[in-house]
Amino acid sequence: MSTDVRSINEQPLSRRFWPAFCAYIEELIEEGYLEASFGFESSCGNQCGCDLQKLSRAVTQELGRLGWPIDTPTTLSPADVLTLVEFFWSVIAVPVSRQLCSYCEQQHLTEADYEVARQTYNDRINEFFQRFEQPFYLANGKVIRKRSPILHDHVTATDFPEADPHLAQLLRTAIQDFFNSREARRLSGLQVLVDAFERIKSSQAEEKKRSTEQLIASISPDARIGKLLDDLFREHTKIGNEYTIRHHEPDKRRLTDEYLTEFLFFSYYNLIRLALSNQSRD
Repeated sequence: MSTDVRSINEQPLSRRFWPAFCAYIEELIEEGYLEASFGFESSCGNQCGCDLQKLSRAVTQELGRLGWPIDTPTTLSPADVLTLVEFFWSVIAVPVSRQLCSYCEQQHLTEADYEVARQTYNDRINEFFQRFEQPFYLANGKVIRKRSPILHDHVTATDFPEADPHLAQLLRTAIQDFFNSREARRLSGLQVLVDAFERIKSSQAEEKKRSTEQLIASISPDARIGKLLDDLFREHTKIGNEYTIRHHEPDKRRLTDEYLTEFLFFSYYNLIRLALSNQSRD
């Protein structure tokens, strides 16, 4: 059954994802995946098993409060939950081999594989995100937010323009910020993308007005489309100037609607992509 973007965004992480996540972490503890990072120090000085006090202290240092296990999950913010998802990715390792200690007669971990554990964890967490209708996915230890079920993969696979390193960095930063799991970064991503839009308008000539005219002419198959694209460029420029995107004077309108922010990001992105695709054919 398909779920639209609005309903996905409204699914609390604490409702179904969090209990499943906690059960999975307990499973990893039982299977020894936390032993390499938080092992008990046995009488012989070697590590053995998972020391929950060590783990709890590490969680406290990560969140700045609480510990593990978390007795009051209702106090967790969505950002806290996602921070823990990333934290556990960084500390798990598959036990590969053990050796019987002649001194304490316990099995001690002698080899562990972090890479295999992280890949298994990555797949399982993404399975949870999908099953419990969360607009996130985990990649290389970072939780990324899916902003659009249709456009997400296309945008994050952008080839950055090698001829203009500064434009490439603006695009890279805009995409990273906009798809960051922390909501506060979304508007920052749009702001940087609008800067990229303004830069590409200046890519054809020293004088910006003439450069924009040349750019629009180069991507227009005929005069009628050219007029429509010119209007589109002007309206996007106006939005960037009148809202608190590029300027923050008291007379500027605040951009607070998350769905409008998302629409504008993809709208600016598609104009930039159109301009870059034309340049790549030159």
